[in-house]
Amino acid sequence: MTTPADELRAAVAKLRALATAAGGESWIADHYEQGTIVHPANSMRSLFRLAADGMRAAGTPHVTAPVGDWIAAMHPGVGEKLARWLETEASTWAGDEVHYRCSAQTCTLDAALAMARAINGGQS
Repeated sequence: MTTPADELRAAVAKLRALATAAGGESWIADHYEQGTIVHPANSMRSLFRLAADGMRAAGTPHVTAPVGDWIAAMHPGVGEKLARWLETEASTWAGDEVHYRCSAQTCTLDAALAMARAINGGQS
């Protein structure tokens, strides 16, 4: 049977794998008249692939400014911090018992589990 702690740990593993694969560094959104380009903080190379026409690039891919800002804000470093929080919550989960350490208004365990389920692609 999958426990809430198992769900949290699965989300931690997924976040860390994705953050590592994405380069593990901060991203920046640069806004231009044509659109927004998102790139690693230490490189001007866009995170988006160019549409190819034979061997030539068809242009620089852009997103809208709000989408670019969102992508840049959710860089791999954020994923690692989120993974750390979920890992901490998993280590404090009290099994199937009622959360005796917090009230419904202040409980972070339920919020962590909802986040883990969203990351894992399940119900939130």
